[in-house]
Amino acid sequence: MSFPTPAITDFIGAYEIKQGTYDRQLQQYIKQFTPKYARRTLGVKLYDAIIGNTGLQRNADLLAGVSYFNEELKEQRYFEGINQMLIRWIYFEYNRDYYRSSISGQVSTNLENSIKASLLEQNGKSFDFWNQNVEQMCELYYFQKNYTNRTIAINAIFDNTGTLLITTSDTKYLINGDKVFINGIEYEISNVIDNTSFEITSPLIESTEYIYTLFDVKNIGVFKPLIG
Repeated sequence: MSFPTPAITDFIGAYEIKQGTYDRQLQQYIKQFTPKYARRTLGVKLYDAIIGNTGLQRNADLLAGVSYFNEELKEQRYFEGINQMLIRWIYFEYNRDYYRSSISGQVSTNLENSIKASLLEQNGKSFDFWNQNVEQMCELYYFQKNYTNRTIAINAIFDNTGTLLITTSDTKYLINGDKVFINGIEYEISNVIDNTSFEITSPLIESTEYIYTLFDVKNIGVFKPLIG
């Protein structure tokens, strides 16, 4: 299994890259830079967890983007998704190399001014795309932090002789096997029913809330803005 990669057909509109004879070269850039930037963005642990598990809703939202309510900031926010960021990073790498090879050495002496201007414009757009991704890294941080030490109300606890049924109105992104904390004790959950309930193995306990963490924000990559 491999990490989902952008397709050549994704490079259209603002992200259009000369294709035709360049298709094979662009595909090599996609293959080379998708794992590099995805690992650096997400951290190796989350990168590996997504491979083969793109169907999980939390992974699908990380890849495709998601609008969500940020509990800490008390506002609706939008993360564009890793897929869109990869398109911009690959565009940056491809056009940076294309610009360097076209504008340097003897080649540049033969370029018409209009072509040079076009290359400079492309290079400037590459810088813009890089800096847009730097902004999205902040959004990735806010999104992941929203599901770090997330405290959710428990509606009721029912004792089924060693197994407790926990009812709650919020189980966002939780799946069987995830861990939650109740009264400072970690439990593995099972039989998750979305936004309804889950079960833990435990003697009867009393609590009004549970806490869970899905992401480690310390693993998020750091990218500095570029000045063209």
